[in-house]
Formats: sequence, structure tokens, C-alpha cells
Amino acid sequence: MNPTMKQYFDELYKTTSELLDRIKRYERADSNAEEIKNMYRTFYDIEYTKAMQVHDRDWMERAVMKLENMKLRLLTIMEDRLYTA
Repeated sequence: MNPTMKQYFDELYKTTSELLDRIKRYERADSNAEEIKNMYRTFYDIEYTKAMQVHDRDWMERAVMKLENMKLRLLTIMEDRLYTA
């Protein structure tokens, strides 16, 4: 596994975790509640697998793709909430 990919994964993992924590603080009953729950489930699945030290290249690529998608979606949700507040 490429050390650069591992560094990118670690940074993306940390950023996504922080975004999930932030959105949890501002969580309200809205149309995104179910989507956010699903993101938490996905994140915890990645966290569990990471803790089990399963770090093959295929897993890392899939995890990075999921984290990137989650990060972008969380940013969009937060921006939407900011502008509609």
C-alpha cells in the first residue's frame, strides 16, 4: 500500500469524523436525518474495519471513495443549513 494513500485516508477519515461531529451538534428533524444516520453507519463500519487493521489496497480505495462522498455531502448539508437558517 502506498504511504501517500494511507496519509490521505487518515486525513480524510479525521476530517469526515469532525464533520459528522459538527452535524450532530446541529442535527434537527429534517429531510436529511435518514441520510445522516446512514453516513454514521458507513463511518462506523469503516472505523471498525480500520481498527481490525484490514488495510489492503482494495479496502483502502473503497473506504477513500466512501469518505470522499460523505465529506462532500456533509459539506453540502451544512452549507444548506447555513443559508436557510
